[in-house]
Amino acid sequence: MVVSGNGLACTDRVFLDGAVRDPLRIDFLTRCLRALKRAIDQGTDVRWSLTDNFEWAEGYDPCFGLAYVDYATGDWMLKDSGRWYREVIRSNGADL
Repeated sequence: MVVSGNGLACTDRVFLDGAVRDPLRIDFLTRCLRALKRAIDQGTDVRWSLTDNFEWAEGYDPCFGLAYVDYATGDWMLKDSGRWYREVIRSNGADL
């Protein structure tokens, strides 16, 4: 199975504390990764591409990725989901 497009479009914004909170994306990715793990455990060969996306109907608003980009300055920072995914990688998915 090849998953070549995956993500959850959200209207991301920087909160007053400087973080981009995206709990819906974390929930979505958790569910996806759990389903992929079940498929792998059942013998499915899974290839997954985790990329950002350009939404044809709405451009770059909403956002998909794990990093927030300020298009005016080019600055970027990890969203909460990016920090969460970093821990998933470090733990090899142990906490899913």
